[in-house]
Amino acid sequence: MRAPGHKLTGLSAGVIVWTLLAGHTPLAWLAIPAGFIGGGAPDRIEWLWHHRWINHRTLTHWLPLWLALLGVGVWHDTTLWAAPLIGFAAGGLTHLLFDLPNPLGVPILSPVHRTSLRWWNSGKHDGLLTLACIGLAAAAVWMKTHGGG
Repeated sequence: MRAPGHKLTGLSAGVIVWTLLAGHTPLAWLAIPAGFIGGGAPDRIEWLWHHRWINHRTLTHWLPLWLALLGVGVWHDTTLWAAPLIGFAAGGLTHLLFDLPNPLGVPILSPVHRTSLRWWNSGKHDGLLTLACIGLAAAAVWMKTHGGG
């Protein structure tokens, strides 16, 4: 997936996190911009002052790190920073999910060995995947605002 798709699917993940946390933590809405930022984060944090400091899709795309980040946020779910942390992690996890189908893949068990589903090349189905995520987020908002959560 390309950068715009990653950001929009991350934003969608942030909206879903907001629907789950609204009413439980006062800053639940911060999950939305954090999801947007998290959606692009695995690629962005590979760069430092216009120089790539780490190989693409290695440590920054390592699934256990993003799951640990999510776990820290969930563990501290009543603190003020829980919602942005969970939203950021959810955005990052969508990034990994949508990089997994293309040939380069993402590291699952080791930060230097990638796994790929080899379903399609990067960017091939960005529009459809992004629309599906926006649809899931819209459904979550509809359920939240119509008594479903």
